[in-house]
Amino acid sequence: MPAAALVPEPANSCVLTGRLLLIRADAGYRRVEQVAEMEEQVTRALLSLPAGDQCVVAADWRRVQVMSPEATAAVHAMMFKVRARIVRSAILTFKETATANLQANRLMKGMQHADERRGFAEPSAMCAWLAEKLSAADACSLRRFLDLPESGAF
Repeated sequence: MPAAALVPEPANSCVLTGRLLLIRADAGYRRVEQVAEMEEQVTRALLSLPAGDQCVVAADWRRVQVMSPEATAAVHAMMFKVRARIVRSAILTFKETATANLQANRLMKGMQHADERRGFAEPSAMCAWLAEKLSAADACSLRRFLDLPESGAF
């Protein structure tokens, strides 16, 4: 089989850089097992933070499709478990995916400190809001993660 024909399956990933937790959900959360895998990644990342420290979460859910009720409940449970370690979090979706957008926004509003949890459809708006809680280095990492220009205004 030619190398060009091999296309990797989309995957979900989680990386902590400084005080910024970057989550990319390219495979989505159609199954509870996918949520459990992400929960393991998030837990490992948060364990690397010093005790008592909190981080900022940027989650790119632009490829997430509508979740089953079971997957939605699992995502809610995961978010609830880690909420004490999160100072601010945002989920980025496409405005064209109205139902997935609604699910993400409901999940965020159902969390403690809902004013520090938001859903966005515009990467630059998400970046500007999260950057209020980030160091300059972490803000640069966030801009790279969201494919925004390295410098300049949001």
